[in-house]
Amino acid sequence: MEKLFKKDLIVKDCSVGLSNREVERMIAKGFLNKDTSPKPKSLFEIFKSNFFTLFNFINLILAILILFTASFRNLMFMIVVLCNSTISLMQEFRARRATEKLKLMAADRIKVVRESRELFIDINQVVMGDIIIYERGVQIVADCEIILGECEVNESFLTGESDLISKKEGDMLFSGSYVVGGYVKARALKVGENTFSSGIAKKLKNIEIANSEIMLFIKKIIRIISIIVISVGIPIFLNQLRINSFNYSPAALNTCAAVIGMIPEGLALLTSSVLALGALKLMKKKILSKDIYSIEILAGVNMVCLDKTGTITEGKFETVGIITQEDLLKKNSFTKIHSSFSNKNSKLTEALRYLSSSLDDNSETFSSIKKIFYRREFKKKPDEYINFCSEKKFSAIYLENKGSFVLGSLEFIFKNIVSSNFNEIKKALKNYENYRVLAVGFSRNKINKKNIPNDTSLLGFVLLRDKIRKNIQEVLDFFKTNSIKIKIISGDSLESVSKISKTIKIKENDINSIDVSEINGFSEILNSVTKYDIFCRTTPEKKREIIKALKIKGFKVAMIGDGVNDILALKEADCSITMAHGSSAAKEIAHLILINSNFSSIPFAISEGRRAINNIKTTSSLFLVKTIYSIILSLLILIFAFPYPFMPIQMSLIGALTIGIPSSLLAFEVNIKKVSLPFFHEVIKKALPTAIVICINLVICFVFKNWFSLDLKAYSSISLITTIIIGIAFLKEIMNPLNLFRKLIFSIIIATFLISIIVFHDIFLIYNPIFWGLKNMILTITISALSLTIYKLAK
Repeated sequence: MEKLFKKDLIVKDCSVGLSNREVERMIAKGFLNKDTSPKPKSLFEIFKSNFFTLFNFINLILAILILFTASFRNLMFMIVVLCNSTISLMQEFRARRATEKLKLMAADRIKVVRESRELFIDINQVVMGDIIIYERGVQIVADCEIILGECEVNESFLTGESDLISKKEGDMLFSGSYVVGGYVKARALKVGENTFSSGIAKKLKNIEIANSEIMLFIKKIIRIISIIVISVGIPIFLNQLRINSFNYSPAALNTCAAVIGMIPEGLALLTSSVLALGALKLMKKKILSKDIYSIEILAGVNMVCLDKTGTITEGKFETVGIITQEDLLKKNSFTKIHSSFSNKNSKLTEALRYLSSSLDDNSETFSSIKKIFYRREFKKKPDEYINFCSEKKFSAIYLENKGSFVLGSLEFIFKNIVSSNFNEIKKALKNYENYRVLAVGFSRNKINKKNIPNDTSLLGFVLLRDKIRKNIQEVLDFFKTNSIKIKIISGDSLESVSKISKTIKIKENDINSIDVSEINGFSEILNSVTKYDIFCRTTPEKKREIIKALKIKGFKVAMIGDGVNDILALKEADCSITMAHGSSAAKEIAHLILINSNFSSIPFAISEGRRAINNIKTTSSLFLVKTIYSIILSLLILIFAFPYPFMPIQMSLIGALTIGIPSSLLAFEVNIKKVSLPFFHEVIKKALPTAIVICINLVICFVFKNWFSLDLKAYSSISLITTIIIGIAFLKEIMNPLNLFRKLIFSIIIATFLISIIVFHDIFLIYNPIFWGLKNMILTITISALSLTIYKLAK
């Protein structure tokens, strides 16, 4: 790249920049600052992933077979199929559109020098060799070399370290970091995929995407059922064709009913509906869920890993108080900043007012002090000044007739000044280790461009701290109350993170910290992850390894981060959460985006996820009952060669009364108990006895059909009614204990059942039970009583 740079680029004065012809040449050679963040799915890919599925393919074949019978009422099951795919499709469309809006909101323009003019261009239009102007608050968009000026840079997005780094001519600026003070002109040496931050993003392709337990289970069920359908579908059709005297229509309808019963399309629809409803609720709270399954993943989380800078803290400082030297040594207390503070006056506050009003310093630290102490009447043009930098650790001004005012590190300001109580002061300051403490000094003598007068006296101190996110303690308390463990993973120093950990309580007992830079190899990380609560000096790769180690230890891990340095960990985590202000790469990867960067909305998201998954768990066994008894019944039909008792429209009624309606209503219940995943072995264990009882019931119906010479419609009517009765009995068991809401659901099901078989019996191809004769009514009651007795014995 450097050879290309020297060969293809005419290096000009920084006030001239590239010519338009040189820009075109760079673009032609591909040296353009293209967006390298992971690309979202295209609209067609979203459509394809939701509609072109094995589940839909099987149902489409069944629909075509039914169309040839011209029995269009039996196509009702396709409504469920289309709703399921449409719900998932709309959620992904909504998430993609919201993500694109966030991108547009965050899209910045950058100032460059071209053809001796300063102009603003889109960051994606920057080319290699461009002269870029950086000042406070501007994010660095390419890897650049400073050719004029000095600045302070925050590289926390890349390294996780919040300490400011001083940069001068010849130093490199890396994309993803941003300028917090100073003014520089820098030449872009690496752009697009060649930048340092893009190098981190490239590693994402080596990490597996976390999968949803529910999604995997449904896919597994579909695969198993597909094998069964292929194995028994044609034999069942031939069997029913022979039984129905080679009449295609009833044979096709019976076969389709058998296959439809095997497919848990309702489970897929319920899952999509409940999770989509959860996603909509999150959206109202300004939380964007990338897909509906993100909520499920979040619900099962029992370990949350937090980055410090930009996550626990806002990445800004706040001024909290001042303390004079006298108060420090005698009272050991400081004056807090409050509403009446501006009325107070002293030599210390006067010095801070002159400094904040007269010194041109736009750093985060100084801006925090300026918010409190700036006064228009104190604004003067300094006769001499020294800007803060990492090497000096102080800034100073000299005002004619006023004197010199100094602000910075105690050790740096007074390193050459002998003070009898210097050690006493340092000892007293240990009580303020949780704060960033800056000393304020004064001298009547004039400063020079590099040093302050030797007679500078200490006036006192100003206390600052990292601005903690609002309600962060409430969020951490929620995690602890709900048995969710917390780890802080930061690129910052141990000292910096420890200050924060003392301000917030991440656990009740002692907090253990470790410097990850001292750990060698993954095996050491694996041994350390459960011993320590805070991990400092972590590189992006080490963050990922910590997440991986926690997963190996059996935790369901959520990672909350916003920087380029977090993206490997975000991708590795079971559930990843980022902020709207985070890097583009982080937002593309994350399962959830906090649109207003409000950390306190996470407890709501977890509670909503638990509500959704607990309700799915409650109702999943209802769906699997139908799948299991349909599979067993199909095998019995092949062995004993009796007609399939149901038509597709009747399977739709059974599904609606015993599964669809109750599960849809139960989905609104509030249940935020801890989720244990996977839970489907428990669901299957509960569903299997009921499915077997229904099969026994249907065999009894067939035996009675032969004994009492019932026609096919009567056989189908009795089978339908008795199956629904057993299904309702199982529903009552699932809903126990019955609260008022569940009693209402149960009443609705009973009423709908009676209306369906009495009023709409013709639609469902059954006899009206009131007018079909005493014999059939007695048979129905007898079989129902016998089946319910077997059901109670089985339970």
